[in-house]
Amino acid sequence: MDLDQGRSRSRRKQFRGKGRHFRRVRRLADTLEILPKAESWWDHWHQHIDWSGRGNESWRYRHEHLQALLQILSKVAAARDRFPGPFQAWIYLEGGEAAGDGIFLHSANPNGSRFPVIPEGVRWGVALPSGRRLDAFQGLPLRVGRGPAKGTEESLAQSSYFIYSPLVGRSLEQRS
Repeated sequence: MDLDQGRSRSRRKQFRGKGRHFRRVRRLADTLEILPKAESWWDHWHQHIDWSGRGNESWRYRHEHLQALLQILSKVAAARDRFPGPFQAWIYLEGGEAAGDGIFLHSANPNGSRFPVIPEGVRWGVALPSGRRLDAFQGLPLRVGRGPAKGTEESLAQSSYFIYSPLVGRSLEQRS
């Protein structure tokens, strides 16, 4: 399994209040508004969902957080015609730490960050570590890529995953 699910960590207390936690996560995804304006730009803007790192405990918990991130991506898709120019939107699942999972928006910007972003060493068209294929969400086609493992031997280097839709902004894949 590529995404660390907490097996290398010390035992946590029992996860009490799961229902309340996931209702709060769903509410965040439901209430987040994507309101691009004519002067809008993004320099790796991002929103994390799992600040507490509960997704490290099991893939089931991580998948619940991923569903919320996909919900936000679908909101970006609904607003794509209102974006003032080219942009990119993607979900990033950080291999070793679920708290790093988030959705990102990026565009040309006055800070001079490279646009478009093409992550290096990513293999596209893979399944998630749970074995699930993630081909679409609410009718939105998705592409999943696994990035190279990061970290040191002591941290048991983990692969990261990128998820984007070819219908939402510019591609993250290298064009030949």
